[in-house]
Amino acid sequence: MDAVSQPVVRFLGDDFFVDGEVWGVEGGSIRAEVETHREGNLYRFLVTLGGTLVLECDRCLEPFDLPMGFRGVLAVQRMSGGESRREGEEWAVPDSSNVIDIAPFIRESLYLSIPMRHYHGMAGTDEADCNLERVASVSQETGNSERALGAQLGSELAAVRAKLAGEDLE
Repeated sequence: MDAVSQPVVRFLGDDFFVDGEVWGVEGGSIRAEVETHREGNLYRFLVTLGGTLVLECDRCLEPFDLPMGFRGVLAVQRMSGGESRREGEEWAVPDSSNVIDIAPFIRESLYLSIPMRHYHGMAGTDEADCNLERVASVSQETGNSERALGAQLGSELAAVRAKLAGEDLE
């Protein structure tokens, strides 16, 4: 017999993103709606997420709110004995578990939804919010660093070439 729960809605704030630094997430405000379908020992969690994540702009390095959304299904099989297994969107938990914590699935789903590059002006954000003075400063710092690195590598390469040329002469 299939049982369906009423959707549960929770609001996830900055404290939810406990490992966000690893993913570049400085905080967020996400509305999470979870509907549970149960058939025997199989639970399907329909997860719908929407809101914003606070990320660092790739251009000016200042924080901005990027709109995010996700909709997915997590399948969890309860089994007698054995250990918990979490693989992507299919998990297994022992019958002895009283709680199925889907927070890791929600976090991972949000983090994997973050675009590789994120900046003011994308996904409906305002490009005018990008700090142009900071963009110029970052560009100058990057250019100076790249020139310094190029000069250092050039010197090291010249030293290696000289050494090889000297060894060939002996």
